[in-house]
Amino acid sequence: MTVEIGTFQIESSLTLGQTVQVTGLVDPPDAVILRWTGRDAAVDAGPGRQNISAGVGLIVGNAKRGCIAEWVQNNADPYGASDSIWNDQAVVRQTGLTTTGGKADLSDLLSDGFELVIDEVFGATITVAYTAISGRQFDLLEITEPGSTGDQLTATAFDPTFAMFLSCKATAFGSAAADSTICIGAASDADADRQGVWAKFEDSGLGFTETGTYCRRTECLAVMSSKTAVAARAKVSSFAGGLTLNWLESVGSRKVLALISDGRWFVGNDTTRTDTNPFTLDGFTWSPEGFLMISAGAPESTQDAGDPVQGNLQDHIAGHCSIGMATGPADRNCLYTRYSSDAATGAVRSVTWHEFDQVYLQADANNPPVQIGAADVNSVFTSNAIELVMDDADLSARFFYYIAIGASQIEAREQLIGLSHNTYESRRAGRPIFHDVFGRILPPEQVEQDQWIFDGAALWPTPVKHEPLLEDPNVFYVESVSLHGDVLDVETDRESFFESLMRRLGRSG
Repeated sequence: MTVEIGTFQIESSLTLGQTVQVTGLVDPPDAVILRWTGRDAAVDAGPGRQNISAGVGLIVGNAKRGCIAEWVQNNADPYGASDSIWNDQAVVRQTGLTTTGGKADLSDLLSDGFELVIDEVFGATITVAYTAISGRQFDLLEITEPGSTGDQLTATAFDPTFAMFLSCKATAFGSAAADSTICIGAASDADADRQGVWAKFEDSGLGFTETGTYCRRTECLAVMSSKTAVAARAKVSSFAGGLTLNWLESVGSRKVLALISDGRWFVGNDTTRTDTNPFTLDGFTWSPEGFLMISAGAPESTQDAGDPVQGNLQDHIAGHCSIGMATGPADRNCLYTRYSSDAATGAVRSVTWHEFDQVYLQADANNPPVQIGAADVNSVFTSNAIELVMDDADLSARFFYYIAIGASQIEAREQLIGLSHNTYESRRAGRPIFHDVFGRILPPEQVEQDQWIFDGAALWPTPVKHEPLLEDPNVFYVESVSLHGDVLDVETDRESFFESLMRRLGRSG
């Protein structure tokens, strides 16, 4: 029932088929969110100019994984930029318009961590930051842009309360192409303020820079087609009965990865500060266990309009991607990439930066680049509050959205799943209907041994009480399960009414 953050290295010395293990976590993770810039720096380093080989990856406990990746060439005129989306890799180091220089796939989720396997040798060692989450349900969905506007329902194994989205311009998984158009979004319900998106556009090979960003609330998915145009936009309209996306613009068949989960999540937004006074993020009713902060280092974008990121003498604004992770004031990191100012000529300036005592970063356009903004977690997370402070005040307020991760709502008991039996639905259906602890109907194949059933209805015999095993006297264990087509036979440890009565009379005598 934990959220933990950290970093690990994928070494260039690893050969095909070798593995990278991340261990020492308190609980086995159910999902992991990954972030890399292409830089090898497990301690504070930067800002500095180099090629960007960045990305964001997702790992889920049912062996699903995927990522987005981008490459931006530094110190070239003209320069190259490209992106890709993958459904069979957790980490991809993109190194050219159509090339990669390292792939790591999910090998296994361990009792205290996770393991990746090298599918393509890494041409350089990189540092990967992670947020590992345990104690809730996850799934990773593959969605195709429908090509028309309106609601699109994607069936899910459970009703989610949160979704995180990765996308780009690609209409197929697993191949890189020119221009960088990656997108990172999230939503915790259908409310406009509970959704946020960061997206960018960077053209390739022009001899000058064409760079734009799109970062705002109200939407959770956006893919830019130029520095000022957003070609695809969507927002979550419902989590009931599955994931429903309302496509506000849709003209293609781009691929989307959606990480869904249940439990306590909160997507919010705010702006950085121009002073160093602490400020609070709130609106949730529980104590967060984890926190992610995503920003383009710019004011909130105008809806349905990308913003060219012009350099100027005051702010040196450019396209930024600042992604911070934290579990409190002692454990946090920020991996940052900066793209060239729009309409610049000459050798392009691409920047990466790693800090392990910040959750937000911003650098200027100087050569070498200089820090001009930084935010940190100021105090231990408390109920309904995350307190931040600007260690380096921004010259003007910059929009960001964030993801707060709460503790599990129900504490699990090992190898026990609560089922409710003999509801009014069972009589109407003419067969037993089993509900889990959330009230959802389970399909027959999900009723298994070592689960327990609550049965307090008047028409059913009182179950045997196993006091050493169960705290609730109204439950009894499932002893055996057999499925015949769509008919489920369940044997429990209950006695018949006559047997129960005779046993009790015998005891009283």
